[in-house]
Amino acid sequence: HREQEALAHLRQGMRLGQEHGYMHFFFFPPKVIASLCLKALEAGIETNYVRALIERNKLTPDPSWPLSEAWPWAARIYTLGRFSIVKDGAPLRFTGKAQKKPLELLKVLIAFGGRNVPEAKLQDALWPEAEGDSAAQALATTLFRLRKLVGENLIERGEGRLTLDATSCWVDCWALERLFNENTNCETIRLDKITKLYQGLFLDGEDDAAWAIAMREKLRLKVKKLRANLGVDAP
Repeated sequence: HREQEALAHLRQGMRLGQEHGYMHFFFFPPKVIASLCLKALEAGIETNYVRALIERNKLTPDPSWPLSEAWPWAARIYTLGRFSIVKDGAPLRFTGKAQKKPLELLKVLIAFGGRNVPEAKLQDALWPEAEGDSAAQALATTLFRLRKLVGENLIERGEGRLTLDATSCWVDCWALERLFNENTNCETIRLDKITKLYQGLFLDGEDDAAWAIAMREKLRLKVKKLRANLGVDAP
C-alpha cells in the first residue's frame, strides 16, 4: 500500500514538473533526484520528461543501486542467451568481418569482469601466439576500433588496464550478479528478476573459448543453486 501511495505522489510530481517545464531542483541532492528518476522510469511515469531531466542534469545512477535496464544508458549490452548491443536506444547492426575482433575484445573484457582487467590478460586471451609488442599493438588497434563502434568514453584505459564505464554502460550479466548478492526479504521476487534477466547461457553459441566457458558455468551454477534452494526445477 505504501509503495502504491509513493508512486502516486511521484506520478503527480513528475506530471507537474513536465507541465511547468521544471528541469532543475536546487533544494535536492543529485543522488535523490536520480533515485526518483529511476523509480519513475521503472514505473513508466513521464518517461520522456524523466530522461530529459537525467540528460539536462547529467545524473548518474549510484553504484550501490541495483543495475536497472530502465535507466537511459549510453549502451546496454546483452550477453545472456545472445549477444547484442543497444547504443543510444537503438540496436547496433554488425556487418562485415572488420568488426569481429573489436566485438571479441568486448566479450572477453566482460567475461573477465569488465573492471580493471589487465591488458596482458586480454592479449593472452585474444592473441595467444603473438609476441609481446605485437600483441600490445594489436590490442591498441582493436580497442580504437571498438571505441569507434560503441562509444569513445565507454571503455577507460589506464595503468595497463581496461574498464567498462559502469556509469554509462549496462551489462545484463552485471545486473544478474548484483541480484545474486542482493539482500532481500522475498527470494521469490528476486528469482523472478533473475529469471527475467537470465535468457540463456553466457554468450551461448558465440564462443567456446576457456574464458567464455568459465563465466558461462559460473553464472549457470549460481542460477541453478538459487532455484534449487527455492525448490524450483533448474532451467
